[in-house]
Amino acid sequence: METKKERKTIVQGILFVVASAVLFGVNPSLQKLVLQEGVTPVALIGLNYFVVAVLSFGVCCAKRKSLYINRGQMGQLFAMGLLGMGGTSLLLNTAYGFLPVGVATMIHFLFPSVVCVAMSLIFRERFTWRKLSAILLSLGGLILMNASSSNLSTIGVLLALCSTFTYSAYVILNERGMTGLLPQPVKLVYISMAVAVPYTLFAMLTDATFPASTRALLMSLLIGVLYSLSIGFLNTGIRKIGATKVSFISILEPITSVFLSTILFSYQLNAATIAGCCLIVGAILFVTKE
Repeated sequence: METKKERKTIVQGILFVVASAVLFGVNPSLQKLVLQEGVTPVALIGLNYFVVAVLSFGVCCAKRKSLYINRGQMGQLFAMGLLGMGGTSLLLNTAYGFLPVGVATMIHFLFPSVVCVAMSLIFRERFTWRKLSAILLSLGGLILMNASSSNLSTIGVLLALCSTFTYSAYVILNERGMTGLLPQPVKLVYISMAVAVPYTLFAMLTDATFPASTRALLMSLLIGVLYSLSIGFLNTGIRKIGATKVSFISILEPITSVFLSTILFSYQLNAATIAGCCLIVGAILFVTKE
């Protein structure tokens, strides 16, 4: 029987993840606007995560949080940043060159099912009929949301599929790794620097295009701020309710992205997309009742 304090923690965790998913869902549309200005994806990723690093460091200073971590924690946080967040961003941005954005997103959002199965097999987390129902509903919803897509590229599919596993590893390590109890801003400093430094250096060495106009620069900075909030909310949600529930609630991200695309880019909603959104909401309800 859940106590009042436990129910409050669960509700807080769900709200943090919903906020994270909505903010993450806003970012693809903003990124598309910046990329249309000619900015190179790797340069944009590096700049975005530098903003995250600066903001996180500022929070640590304001709250007088020590940045001291041991070598094991540092190695894990750099892996979570470079391979988890950075690797996922690079794989998805590259996949967009071979696949429609919706298809790549659909494949990427297989990660809740991967997390759910991995947590059950590796960490012996209980696998229930509700989790199975959530997996089936989420897969059905994502397929319906992209039912009209065609011309699939094998390379694109493999890239998007790899992003599923890199992001799943990031989410699982957040809960089960050595850094679970570190303050969120401290974690974000190391995770974001593990993305910002190598990506920016690579962008500079390859003569990538950085934001040149005031509009592109301001939007890039805004994306960085949203990333900072999104990752912070996500990590807090994982701490409160666990990786499996967080993964399924995060499927609100493509729903947000679809509706924002409708507003900004005149994307046409159809019955299949709306039905897919309903199935995804059903999956979230199943898993949050667990």
